[in-house]
Amino acid sequence: MAIKIGLESIPPFLGAAVRFLIAAIIMTTVVAIKQVHIPRDPIAIRLYLVAGFFTFSLGYAFVYWGQQYVPSALASILFGTFPFFVAALSWFVYRIEYLTWVKVTGVLVGFIGVVIIFSEDLHYHPDDLSYFGMLAIIGAAIIQAFASVTIKKYGYQLSTFALVTVGMGIGTCILFIISIATEDWSVTVLDAKAVGSVMYLATFGSIVTFGTMFWLLKRIEAVILSLSAFITPIIAVLLGIFIAGEHFTTRIIIGSLLVLIGILIANLRGLYLVFKRKKASSLTL
Repeated sequence: MAIKIGLESIPPFLGAAVRFLIAAIIMTTVVAIKQVHIPRDPIAIRLYLVAGFFTFSLGYAFVYWGQQYVPSALASILFGTFPFFVAALSWFVYRIEYLTWVKVTGVLVGFIGVVIIFSEDLHYHPDDLSYFGMLAIIGAAIIQAFASVTIKKYGYQLSTFALVTVGMGIGTCILFIISIATEDWSVTVLDAKAVGSVMYLATFGSIVTFGTMFWLLKRIEAVILSLSAFITPIIAVLLGIFIAGEHFTTRIIIGSLLVLIGILIANLRGLYLVFKRKKASSLTL
């Protein structure tokens, strides 16, 4: 929703570039104050490039460009394919996580819930650019999935602060190059929508989000973490209800329940292991 609002006042690639520039400046300040070590070994450099090129530049370039031509509801559903790509890459390409039927079922149930939530908002007639916009958002989901799984496999020893800071710096440079080459900055309007959107996305949408995500990638399975893509639409709908005065319908209730049930199903094995450990601990005591 914040991206869509910002696109009314600022070109897509420029908006993404400024967003990550502000976030990178803040992160660099934090790293300097905390005196965080920035590794420069070959693996760290490769991961910086993966995060910068795929997560913070190419992936978001696709999202920003695609949302010019695709309704937010449809964009949420299209990016909801993210867990499918994470699951496929984790198992078929990197072989780092087992792809069980329980996980697949959980992802499918969650995705169906997202589709139900937005089912009444999809009655529109797409044009040629809309189809390209749809492909761009699906492409962004694939790109982000590739980056997440790669960082999961190789980045377990890399500082989250280092990865986010350097990755954002690289992504910012790439996005500015794309923007300079393809966009007319004179159409930019520095109004409240532009400033509010960019500042919100730079802080909560970038620093908090990616700092948390990369920290969690070291500690939980990538497929489980990717299910957060199903929670985002629920939050968007709730914001629409409480801020924009939209109606709370049975469709929203059913869809949200399916999303939560899907996430529960996908986490059954982890919950079982936690319960088993607690039980063994209590017996030992």
